[in-house]
Amino acid sequence: MATPGINRATFFFTWPLNQQRLYRTGDKARFIAGSGGELEFLGRVDQQIKLRGFRIEPGEIEAAVMRFPDVVTARVILHTDLNQQAYLLAVVQTEQALEITLLQAFLHSQLPYYMVPTAYQIVDSLPLTTAGKLDIQRLTHTLLVSDIEAKAPSTLNEQRVAKIWSDVLGYAVTTINADFFSVGGHSLLALRLLTALNTAFNNNINLIDLMRQPTIAGQALLLMSELSTDEQGIVELKPGANTPNLFCLPAADGQLMAYQALAAQLPEDYSVVGLQTQFIGETLNDLAAEYVQLIRARQPVGPYHLLGWSLGGLLAYEIAQQLIKTGDIVATLMLLDSYLPATLKALTGKKTASTDRQRLQDFCEDLLHAYDIEIADLIAESHTVDEVLDAVLQRLHELTSVAKNDMLQLWQYFNQLVKAAENYRPELYQGQNMLLVYAEQLGLTPERLIYDWQALSASHLVCHGVIAEHQTLLQTPVVKTLAKIISDHVSSCSSQ
Repeated sequence: MATPGINRATFFFTWPLNQQRLYRTGDKARFIAGSGGELEFLGRVDQQIKLRGFRIEPGEIEAAVMRFPDVVTARVILHTDLNQQAYLLAVVQTEQALEITLLQAFLHSQLPYYMVPTAYQIVDSLPLTTAGKLDIQRLTHTLLVSDIEAKAPSTLNEQRVAKIWSDVLGYAVTTINADFFSVGGHSLLALRLLTALNTAFNNNINLIDLMRQPTIAGQALLLMSELSTDEQGIVELKPGANTPNLFCLPAADGQLMAYQALAAQLPEDYSVVGLQTQFIGETLNDLAAEYVQLIRARQPVGPYHLLGWSLGGLLAYEIAQQLIKTGDIVATLMLLDSYLPATLKALTGKKTASTDRQRLQDFCEDLLHAYDIEIADLIAESHTVDEVLDAVLQRLHELTSVAKNDMLQLWQYFNQLVKAAENYRPELYQGQNMLLVYAEQLGLTPERLIYDWQALSASHLVCHGVIAEHQTLLQTPVVKTLAKIISDHVSSCSSQ
């Protein structure tokens, strides 16, 4: 109480427009330019939700819901079902009957996919506690998960797949046209779904198959071999007019889910294509050669547009070099917070290559960040790499029902790629129009990162800093800024 300086800093701030002292209420709002001082209320700063690695403001979702016709008010909460699966539930008060399918379609046009609620409940009035908070106990928990073209499962296989979806997601999915990744599915649940489908149907489909066929209808046909599947790792993240094809390279986990939010924010005519393949060979050059074949299978001749986040950027760099050496044109090479091996060594002070144990610890930390799974105790208690790996895989299997073999494949790709990246010796870039977007953590510009890339790219490097962390660069709200930088860069290069 006797700390007036701390009290002033904690409870008051100065409004920049007129230097008046204002009280910190804990509300989050957005100043509307040109409105004469109007603020749009976006919720409370202490109500932030973390779901599957994304930080979500419920108030931002509620504001979008209330822009829909006939909605009086709404509350969005993080709800956990009986299977301990968490998802967003929107409780909506309306003036008259409301079509959930139209509301959900509207929200998909307003919000990133991971901010669109999975479940909805329509009420005449919000059930509130005496403190004004949503009274969860008074909700009927009728979950209305909808799709624009709702169609109930009709065949035996569709019903079997729908039952598996319901078990994995934790609620009844009643339409065969719902997209798994739009109704609560994420990378870890996708692995769990993959395990359950292969076990039930005695099949061997993979994650690429799930991304290509994200609906119950498509998966029911796929599992009965009525749809042709090939081994080419080409995944359509967003269909477009094929002008341009934007090829996205996976980061160290080998997955493409990270690019979904970015793809949704890019111009409609962009065709965003994700690439995945097995790590054949030992070097980054070997892996890049495999991706060059995939790119040419989709687009035989240039100009090519390549993009990679994190280690995917280093991979995109080597792919560009190989394409250029064979006479192809790389119109744009875009690196998203990608660090060269020499840069990482300089920043971390490491003078030797990492060991398998160190890489396994990094792999575990990535999982911890993405899925909020506590595994640090396993690393401390186990002694050998094999013991740590087996303990981690067992913990993940117990918590998620993901097959240990599927998680093992993620680790093997991660281990091979990181090891190959450490041994990679990049040559001077032979192309033009290279873009580097870097995360300015705490507002700090990574000067060494820029310097090292400039040394390789001569005078062809364009740099943009974005206030973000490495892991949040592809998440909302930063991804909107990122998409604008990318589209502007592609447009400027296309006009040259």
